[in-house]
Amino acid sequence: MRGVYTATFKISGLNAQKTLMYLTAPAAKVVEIIAATVTNESNVTNQQFEIQIANITTLGTPTATAVTPTPHEAGDQAAGSTVKANVTASEPTYGSALTQEGAASLPGYRFEPQPDERIYVAPAASVGIRSLSEEEAEHLRVHPAPIWSVREFRRLRGEWKSILDALTDDVFITFDLDGLDPACLPGTGTPEPGGLEWYEASDLIGAVAANKRIVGFDVVELAPVPGNVASDFLAARMTYRMIGHMLRSQG
Repeated sequence: MRGVYTATFKISGLNAQKTLMYLTAPAAKVVEIIAATVTNESNVTNQQFEIQIANITTLGTPTATAVTPTPHEAGDQAAGSTVKANVTASEPTYGSALTQEGAASLPGYRFEPQPDERIYVAPAASVGIRSLSEEEAEHLRVHPAPIWSVREFRRLRGEWKSILDALTDDVFITFDLDGLDPACLPGTGTPEPGGLEWYEASDLIGAVAANKRIVGFDVVELAPVPGNVASDFLAARMTYRMIGHMLRSQG
């Protein structure tokens, strides 16, 4: 699916910090943000506002209005992304800002980067999930996503095509150490029982490296336990192994 689409929405009475618009990428597709504009058409007094574009870490179930993106070319198929605007309740949780800038309200704000500086919204696949909030479970029921619990992962018995098919050709891996069972790694902020074992996690990453191009990775959520270096050692070993897998995937 290729094409250029525009999503617009008019909000009345904006007087506090809120999510103006968010989008989610379709499975196995990458969305490129070419430009973003915020204007204030009714304000005759020049005021200052601050605009931020950021990744959502936890979407939850925001109360928002669905927006249908308009294709630029006649005959293009409907956009695959889900776009919603004007969140009025249950704001998503955001990570660090991708761009943040103040602007005067009369001339407005326009984000129009050079092609090599554009923001990309990529789909994500998660393996090793074993605990969800009620809101997250409800959102997944309405909006299914490529997520495999530990039990679902083990039922695949090493046939991981469905996981690999959910990924784009270029992959960034975030290895959350609390995905491992606390018997393997107790030193993490959320030592949830029933996690992945070392070889399960390592073999899956090896399969990703053999079939995709790993462009980067991080290893997160280590919480060292004083007097017990096992978690520290495992985290260092996983980082070392990830470096090898990434280089292998890049030829």
